[in-house]
Amino acid sequence: MVYNIREHTWEMVYNIREHTWEMVYIIREHTWETVYTIKEHTWEMVYNIIEHTWEMVYNIREHTCETVYNIREHTCETVYNIREDTWEMVFNISTPARRYTISESTPGRRYIISAHLGDGIQYQRAHLGDGI
Repeated sequence: MVYNIREHTWEMVYNIREHTWEMVYIIREHTWETVYTIKEHTWEMVYNIIEHTWEMVYNIREHTCETVYNIREHTCETVYNIREDTWEMVFNISTPARRYTISESTPGRRYIISAHLGDGIQYQRAHLGDGI
């Protein structure tokens, strides 16, 4: 069992593939939740610095959970480019000074995802496909 701080109760999260109980923490909600990585068959977390929450977006090509930040909606989203076989960001055309960038430093393995806000704040996260 895991502890839910907000509700002051003990809860459980079940990993069907591993047949074990596990947990991850969502800071904003003060609750325990899970994010599943199919390739690694493990539960993992992705951190949204701006919102101070743990969230996930599923990457079909890598079979991993990754995040990008949608400034206008204050959510993490991805857009898949089938022709280029790459992940791209939702662009807010009403605020062209704000932009998203994505770079692949190790092809098929590592992505650097950055969101540049007009006030100079930058959200960046690196993901290694091998689960590190």
